[in-house]
Amino acid sequence: MNATKFFSPALTWQMPGSEPATESELPDLSRQQLVMLTEITCALLRSSEAMRKIQQEAAQHASLHHEAVMKKLRAHCMAADLLNIQSELLHFDVERASQYWRQIAAVAMQAPVEIMTSVSHLRDSPVAASLTSMLNAFQAALPLVNGFFPSRPNYAIE
Repeated sequence: MNATKFFSPALTWQMPGSEPATESELPDLSRQQLVMLTEITCALLRSSEAMRKIQQEAAQHASLHHEAVMKKLRAHCMAADLLNIQSELLHFDVERASQYWRQIAAVAMQAPVEIMTSVSHLRDSPVAASLTSMLNAFQAALPLVNGFFPSRPNYAIE
């Protein structure tokens, strides 16, 4: 048997109404996918780094403040001073906690924006139609693949 019978250089992936992805475009499609995934990963890692920085700064501020409060508490103080110290500590903790969560929320909301911005250029690339065609073909094939796998087996113990 001749292997060339089964392999055609003009192999295409196409869904109705879309441009076909030819064999020569497949390496570029793979590269574009890798670029997109790498850009998303970089955006997520930058977000994680920013969150860790916020956490570290919050912990440092809290540590310094609580050490100062500890020194005040170790010194002899009156009941009114104790109440004042507790009030100051509570005020600091509530204020810093709300600041911390505002900063974390801002970073968390910025991450998806950065991801969308970083991959939006792919929409206008010449490979986008072919990539869309391949993804559509993959999604169309998913129901067919499910037939190869039986539903969850019942391992009930009798």
